[in-house]
Amino acid sequence: MGKAGKISIGHLIIKVALAVIFIITGLALLGDNGFFATSQIRSAINKLFGSDLRKIACIVMGVVLLLCGIFIGLKVFALNFGKIDNVIYIVTLIAWIAVIVLVDIIPGLDIDNSVWWGNCGKDLLILGSLLTVSE
Repeated sequence: MGKAGKISIGHLIIKVALAVIFIITGLALLGDNGFFATSQIRSAINKLFGSDLRKIACIVMGVVLLLCGIFIGLKVFALNFGKIDNVIYIVTLIAWIAVIVLVDIIPGLDIDNSVWWGNCGKDLLILGSLLTVSE
């Protein structure tokens, strides 16, 4: 699609979008009130775990996604982190796969619900975008 060393506009837009999504999702998991408490991930964690473990799981997932978002955001400015790039992308992939499992699979495959399809599609689009920018 482009020559080595050059980045396409589409690739750049995907990186910016992923950074924003991961940063906002991380902040949503770390927040306690208002909009942030209605996060789908927080709701799924709340249904699965007891009160102490639920807080720890939200904090850990929030910090991981926030750091992944910051990392991807810094990559927009062509910062090279060397060998750690692949490790961070793998951590991000694992974290987002965990989100898909928590939000889309564990609560049940509600294939008759258009909201479920839309949410599942969004999560898979994010996963595909992450795979695209990590190559």
